[in-house]
Amino acid sequence: MDIAIGTTVLLEFFATRERVKCQFVGLSGTDFLVLRVPLTTGSRERFREGNTLTFRYLNQGSLVGFRSEVLHYMASPFSLLFVSYPMEIETRQLRDSRRVPCNFPAVLDAGSRTIKGVISDISDGGCLFVHDPAGDEEFELRPGEQVAGSFHVLEKTKKYPFKARVTSMQACGDKRLAGLSFDPAQTRLPDSVRDYIEEIAEFLEGEAKPGRRR
Repeated sequence: MDIAIGTTVLLEFFATRERVKCQFVGLSGTDFLVLRVPLTTGSRERFREGNTLTFRYLNQGSLVGFRSEVLHYMASPFSLLFVSYPMEIETRQLRDSRRVPCNFPAVLDAGSRTIKGVISDISDGGCLFVHDPAGDEEFELRPGEQVAGSFHVLEKTKKYPFKARVTSMQACGDKRLAGLSFDPAQTRLPDSVRDYIEEIAEFLEGEAKPGRRR
């Protein structure tokens, strides 16, 4: 199951279709998941053992959904919900072009700032740029900001330039994750990178079919 600690998860009550936001805390192998849920009046009744709940979250441009049964709920010292590990996980691609995992060293130029980081996933339409702000707010990227940058694959001397817009920002520990959308008029990935994306995407499609048991 591919989900990071701290991910926002949308919880839906099966009977009423009411939805609330919660946060993924962790898991124990394939035994159970733990989520931090809002503490409200009637929580113990709604999270009664055996109740079925639906969960959805975003992961690298895909909407991931599953159903689980309530195993245990505790209101103190934190409102935590323990649910069964899902037997089936459904994934629906939201992007026009699928992003695939990679590890390309990259540099962004945002105004007068130069930010070093790594591209951790990429597609024809955009990428996820990971960097360490080093505690300096000056180096924070902001949604809507226009940036230019470049990355390299193997040869440091062979750099691939791009222009993009920051579409999202997320904190993950001491790192910052910036979703970038490439400017289609000024950015075209080289054929070697496009071939890489296609090959990895085909492999992942074969390994993770919607509804496949994991």
